[in-house]
Formats: sequence, structure tokens, C-alpha cells
Amino acid sequence: MQVPAITLDGLCADWSHLDLTKIDAEGAEDLVWEGMQRTLRRLPHAAVFLELHLQRDPPQTVGFLYEIERSSYPLRSISYEGEVVPVEADTILAQPQEHWTLWVSPG
Repeated sequence: MQVPAITLDGLCADWSHLDLTKIDAEGAEDLVWEGMQRTLRRLPHAAVFLELHLQRDPPQTVGFLYEIERSSYPLRSISYEGEVVPVEADTILAQPQEHWTLWVSPG
């Protein structure tokens, strides 16, 4: 089955403002992230709410988390109590049975 698709860069190309994007792509989070890099550079105050299920996600998750860190977006975890706390990629990867909800936003 073929389904039409567009990147967020394509969708948001003429947007002047973007506050928040939610990524819950069941293992394709890295592809969504890759397809929104121009938008994030153009609209640098946009935040990303990201859900990861490491036990279901493919191994590219490892590189994906490090890519987020390298792109000057600090990783922050959102707890079930609603606290937003800094977290390192290594901490996330050390707990693959966990469901992670991340807040990725500039500085």
C-alpha cells in the first residue's frame, strides 16, 4: 500500500511561527526529526514533544538520541508527575524497558 507523505519541512515551509511539534512515530522518530531540520533552524524557538518506546524501536534510536544532543537541543525527560528534568542519551539507553517522554527545545 502506498500512502502520500510529506516532511514537516515541506508542510511548514511557509509558516511564520511554530510552537510545538509532537512526534510519536512508533520507531520512525529519527525520520520525522530528519524531515524537520530546516523548520527547526528557521523557527528556532519551536519545541518538540517526543515519545520513545525503546523496546519497540529499532537500533537507529541510539544514533538518533546522540544526533539530538549534537544539534544543540538538550534532552529533557517529562515524568509522569509533569516534571521536566535534564536527561542524557546514555541514561535513556540504559533503561530500554522504559517508555520515555522527552521535551526537546533550544537551550
